[in-house]
Amino acid sequence: MDDRLRQELIAYFDQEVGRPPAGIRDRVLHRLAEPSAVDGDLGTNRRVRLMRQLAGAAAFVVAIAAFASLVFFTRLHHTTTVPAGPHATAPPINEPTAQPTAAPAPTPAPSPTRVSAPFSAPDSVPAIVFGDPADRTQKDAVTWDGSGLGRLPADGAPNPTGTLFLTTTSVKDRQGRTVANVAVTGKKPPSWSDDGRMLCRTTPDAGLGVASGTPVSLQVSALGGAWRTVGQYGTASENSGVDIAACSTLNDRAVLVGRMYQSPSVRQLWVVQLSTGQVVWSRSFPSDGATVIDVSTSRDGTSVAVGRATCCPNSGFTTTVYGPGGGQVGTFDGHAGGYAGTAFSWDGSRMILAAGANETEVNVIDVHTGTAVWRAPAGLKVAGVVVEPVAGGRLGIALNSTGAFAGPDGYVPAADLYLVDAAGQARKVDSQIRPW
Repeated sequence: MDDRLRQELIAYFDQEVGRPPAGIRDRVLHRLAEPSAVDGDLGTNRRVRLMRQLAGAAAFVVAIAAFASLVFFTRLHHTTTVPAGPHATAPPINEPTAQPTAAPAPTPAPSPTRVSAPFSAPDSVPAIVFGDPADRTQKDAVTWDGSGLGRLPADGAPNPTGTLFLTTTSVKDRQGRTVANVAVTGKKPPSWSDDGRMLCRTTPDAGLGVASGTPVSLQVSALGGAWRTVGQYGTASENSGVDIAACSTLNDRAVLVGRMYQSPSVRQLWVVQLSTGQVVWSRSFPSDGATVIDVSTSRDGTSVAVGRATCCPNSGFTTTVYGPGGGQVGTFDGHAGGYAGTAFSWDGSRMILAAGANETEVNVIDVHTGTAVWRAPAGLKVAGVVVEPVAGGRLGIALNSTGAFAGPDGYVPAADLYLVDAAGQARKVDSQIRPW
């Protein structure tokens, strides 16, 4: 996609649906730039074809934009700062016996530079994969101890260990070699399972031509294998559908979220067993016109955070955490993971909570005790989160001044990456990154 066309599409986003969070615009534009995403009719005008695809993705983008607008509206009516503490119904957030490790105050960063050295760690070593801060066509990686920064030849969505990459047609390794072919149907790509060797999807997607009440199936597949239907959960229409919040072949469960896209709110939540299709527990969320629901889960589906943004006359964001059987663990003031979409450590014991005015009070807390394990530098927002794939592993937290919202150029701005372990010790990666 040439720069001029890209800027036209960016202007279309800003005018029609506003600036979406979490790099949504980045991903949609990247999707439109892929050859497989372009209409096969070569006689059709290129801009017309791209605008048709843009309209096909509009339901999802409008939902995200509306969600952000409502939260922004709540902040305009905000009268008091919401503390990062629990409600009375939850275990109290205990003040730690030792002061949580505080990250050093941020310093002005130099202009991002392109990573030139190749990433050389063996495939047996898990890696954090992210966008190069200077070259948006390049992916970089670093090991979980913060060393070995280098560029990757591979492209696509990485699995949890950063060893395989899913594109619209295939799965590739770190060297860009094809491992398996994948047939992607609909607008949403499949999701990685937590073992990094299987794929999960719901079908059909919401979109034009989808009849209201169409049953939605959850399916799983080995790489290059046939899809197996686990069961049917919820329905789809032109403006509603079911998303995958977690898919764990290691723990034999998935978390599914039924939502309305043009009236952005979660309607239903299912935790299901992959082997049998049985619903382990579920929740329904009636629409009251003043609440927006956001769901974030641990990778194994044992911890589920349900966030509620309310407005007028009382505004704020609260997060309720549910345990493996659906019982309530606690309710906290703040937004799990901010707008990054990921909040929990690999074992679900720790959660990133963004609280305070404009969600600039970022803490890592112990979910069961409420104790603050680590506090981020003041005034920064969560731009992205990645999870080390091991029990007790680190949380990779990308922080910048704007959060997970795309800038004027359509990309989430570069951020500092902090690697925070279970004891609250943090290391800041030497180079800035472009968040996921």
